[in-house]
Amino acid sequence: LRGSIPLGSGRFTIKGSIPDPPLFLAQQLQAKLESVGILSERPPATQHRLGGSPPTRKVLYGHASPPLSAIVARTNKESVNLYAEALLRSIGGEYGEEGSAQAGLAAIKKYWTQQGLSFDGVQLYDGSGMAPRNVVPPAFMTRLLHLAYQNPQSRAALWESLPVAGRSGSMRYQLREVGGRVRAKSGSLEQVRAYSGYLTARSGRVYAFSILVNNYEGSGSVARRKIMDLLAAWAKL
Repeated sequence: LRGSIPLGSGRFTIKGSIPDPPLFLAQQLQAKLESVGILSERPPATQHRLGGSPPTRKVLYGHASPPLSAIVARTNKESVNLYAEALLRSIGGEYGEEGSAQAGLAAIKKYWTQQGLSFDGVQLYDGSGMAPRNVVPPAFMTRLLHLAYQNPQSRAALWESLPVAGRSGSMRYQLREVGGRVRAKSGSLEQVRAYSGYLTARSGRVYAFSILVNNYEGSGSVARRKIMDLLAAWAKL
């Protein structure tokens, strides 16, 4: 491990990728079962490690995930990159040829192209936006948000999933003075700050917007403050 720990931070948490998520889940499940006295005869394993399909087992319990709208809401409000990547692959498995990032991106491009969205100048490589090779112009993102808002099937879920200024998610401490009239997903990398979403003006009219800043001078907090000042000015219109 290499890196730095902030001075005076006390306990400091680091995060890392799980090399084998299915095996990790099996290990955690076994530990939980053993903690309540349910023992297993074999160590945790995955289908990949077993080298084939496991023998037929009896289902003891089934647990359904929350609805998709709730998963999307948590993804956007808490910036859960793992969820974003999983959703991309689920789209590939449901509407494409396989549950891969490539199939998911192809399915997404096909859908939005059918809605009239042009992908000229756009390059997509993942579901979370963390890949440095992603290229998403603000005009493209604004157009996508506009089309999504016009679609009654997607409007409510997307609207409710976005962090609300002064109230929730990454916007909780931003723009409290506008009374929740800005809903936006934030994003940041080194020398990158991005905010995309919807702004409701005093007139009641809703505007889609996307502000992407790259290679700015100064600190990230200064760049963020300037973006917030711009949004606050728009909200007063």
